[in-house]
Formats: sequence, C-alpha cells, structure tokens
Amino acid sequence: MLTGCQISEISSLAWVPEHLVEYVVAVTGKEPHLIGEYLCYSGPSEVVVVGYPIRGHFQRESLGSCIQKVREAFPRRRIVLLAPELPPVKGLRPRGREDFYFKLELRDLRPKAKVRNMLKRASREIEVLLTREISREHMRLLEEFLDSKALGPQAEEVIRGIPKYVSQVDSSILLSAWSRERKLVAFTVGHLAGGPWGFYMFNITSPSIRVPGACDLLLYRLISEARERGKRFLNLGLGISKGVSFFKEKWGAWPFVPYKEAEYEEGGIVRGIHAALRSLRPS
Repeated sequence: MLTGCQISEISSLAWVPEHLVEYVVAVTGKEPHLIGEYLCYSGPSEVVVVGYPIRGHFQRESLGSCIQKVREAFPRRRIVLLAPELPPVKGLRPRGREDFYFKLELRDLRPKAKVRNMLKRASREIEVLLTREISREHMRLLEEFLDSKALGPQAEEVIRGIPKYVSQVDSSILLSAWSRERKLVAFTVGHLAGGPWGFYMFNITSPSIRVPGACDLLLYRLISEARERGKRFLNLGLGISKGVSFFKEKWGAWPFVPYKEAEYEEGGIVRGIHAALRSLRPS
C-alpha cells in the first residue's frame, strides 16, 4: 500500500495514465504498490503491472525482476502486464494488443486552419463549461453512450467509475459542451496534477446529438487549462482506432511510446480477457 506522500510524488512524475494512482484506484478498486520504479495494482485474483518506469529509462531486465517480485508477493494470482516492450520472462504471453500513446507538446502549439475552422463552427453551436459536478444530465449521457457501445462488463464498469473518479480526485477536470437548447452534447474528463504532464482521460459523446467540432472545442479548452497550470505536454492516450488516431494527429500529437499487453499465470495457463485494463486508456 502506498502512503499519501508517495501518491503525490508519483502523480508529479506521471507520464502515462496508469501512473495516476488515484484515478486507477477510483475506477478499478485495486490496491496500489510500488516495486522499484514500477507501479502495480493488486486485486483478489490478479495483479496489474504497469511496465512504464516512474523515473529513468525503460529496461527489460528491471521489469523482468519486478515481475519476479510480484510473483513472490502475490502467488497464484494472474499477472497482467502493460509495457512498451515485453521482458524475457518465461511463461509471459502476449495478448495481441499493440498500440501507442500519443503525446501533444503544448509549447508554441497552434492548431491548423481546418481545426481552427472547426473550433469557430462549434463555438457558434455550443458553450463549454468547467465544473466539478456530475449532474443528472451527465449520468443520462453516460447511460446513452454505454447503450450505444458494445462494451464488455469490465470495460463498462470502468466507464461507470467516471463519476466516482471526478468527485473524489481533485486533480480531475470536467469540461462539458452544452447546446443552445441546454442539452449536454459531450463531456471530456482530464487530469491536471503536479508535474509537466496533463492527461486527456475520457471523452463521452452523445450518439443522438451531433455537433461538428464539439470534441475539438473540448480538447482546446483542456489544452488552455493545461497551459494555464504550467503543463508542457498532454498525454492524449492510445490510438485505439484509425479515427481516434486521426483526431489526435490533426492536433499535432504523435505516437511517442509503444503499448503492449501480456499475461502470466503459474503453469502458463492463460484465462479470459482483461477488458478493464484496456479500458484504463482514455477514450
């Protein structure tokens, strides 16, 4: 278990979303641990190892040592690994998912002409408000969003954890896009704690009310808030799909570190799919 001081220090050094201890605990209920420079989150049947070091450069050997220590500390539990590269650990099996985290540098950032036009267009249709409250309208939109997606039960559980995350974690930021008719079109959740990095965590849109440029305007407001708080970079999360990657790239973000998943169980038996961990990425 981590102390409050450790959590604050890790938050100031965080550069991938899974380093945000308060966020992960809020949406998964797992218990955080620090083994060397690697965060781990333990649950009743499995332990998630975040193979992105808090400090220093990634080393396959040190991550392999971390996994060995996790095996000793949590025997008979499945180990799920998220890492830029898989270490040489016998019995560690790739799960086939590969992606990249996207990085946006905020210094001298100026959106391209097409993006600026989308921002102007959206500004005529919606108003973006910064609040700390998840309202009934947010809950309604969340349910509508979930109804429109074919998510597994664990992934859905993470999405349903957004209200708890926003209400409990002071470093979270809620930006909401409202139409002229006072209907909630979309909302974005960011994370702006200490340190040079900010995070684009979730983007929830209405499947029934479409306003072109709404997501761009929400991201623009998050960028503005991040700049005001002295952030140098935003982690925009994983590419997820061609459409999502295009959205991030048109803002000038680029894939800066790989993301891979693997699983280990005693005896080499691989069971199920851990959808909740994939859902820790921002949408």
